[in-house]
Amino acid sequence: MKKNCKKCNKTFEKPYSRSKKEWATSIYCSHKCANSVNMIGTKICVGRIPWNKGLKFPRGENLVTLFCKGCMSIFRVKKYREKIAQFCSPKCRTNDSNHGKTPENEKIRHSLAYKAWRTLVFERDSYTCQECKQYGGYLHADHIKPFAFYSELRFEVSNGRTLCVPCHKKTPTYGVGAWRKLQFSAQEI
Repeated sequence: MKKNCKKCNKTFEKPYSRSKKEWATSIYCSHKCANSVNMIGTKICVGRIPWNKGLKFPRGENLVTLFCKGCMSIFRVKKYREKIAQFCSPKCRTNDSNHGKTPENEKIRHSLAYKAWRTLVFERDSYTCQECKQYGGYLHADHIKPFAFYSELRFEVSNGRTLCVPCHKKTPTYGVGAWRKLQFSAQEI
């Protein structure tokens, strides 16, 4: 198989290493000829048709219209970001009133005072579950009177006890729904 070079009009043959597909699109005999024509200097760009030439970019097909939480303007995002996107720009995100704020309970639970209380409860109980007497393992420092209802007792060591995870889950004050359990128990009394 032979071709003529588009630059120097020299006849050249298909190299053994070149595939039939590459050979079908090659129009220059060497890199030197290709680079002299091509300003970028890459062999790939010269004489080859891009795979996406003539194809239309899908504009607006996969977009969803939302309202900005900050400035209440309309903005569009891709479908996969529909439940995540809240703001039209980074400027609106930083101007949002809740940006960077943490709930009060979360701040307390990450404070040094809370960590000290937890350590004191563990040391008082010798790192042993007070229900099943398991020593060590993954332990929780449980508030006997709930953290949410008794703010004055949050850092009282006498209001804490060491429990393993299974025993802690059995307590009526475990988890987010603790206030519901306490309300139902108060209604029965």
